[in-house]
Amino acid sequence: TDGIIIMQESWQERFWLRKKEDSKMKYAVIGAGGTGGMIGFYMTKAGKDVTLIARGEHLAKMQEKGLTVERMWDGSMETLPVSATDMEHYRERRACIFYMGTAQSLKTMTERFLFHQ
Repeated sequence: TDGIIIMQESWQERFWLRKKEDSKMKYAVIGAGGTGGMIGFYMTKAGKDVTLIARGEHLAKMQEKGLTVERMWDGSMETLPVSATDMEHYRERRACIFYMGTAQSLKTMTERFLFHQ
């Protein structure tokens, strides 16, 4: 019985510590298209420190106007300012990276983030 109580208390302490640390975590979403854009949008809305990594016209529009989500069920739209850049200018270290790209470019992205930062 004592072991169970100690584990329960330890679990609660770890939970609150993790929750506190999570507020300082930095996230990156590589591939801010349909799926990655939604992840980045809602994490930004939740107050997380997120950088969306994109390219071309989509990146330019996010940097200029933010990211807009249209809800299919009622047609309402919401726009949030987001942090967005391309791979060539991305220099930050992130604790959590969401990769939403293609399988063909996964090896390149893995090498860049694991060995060159």
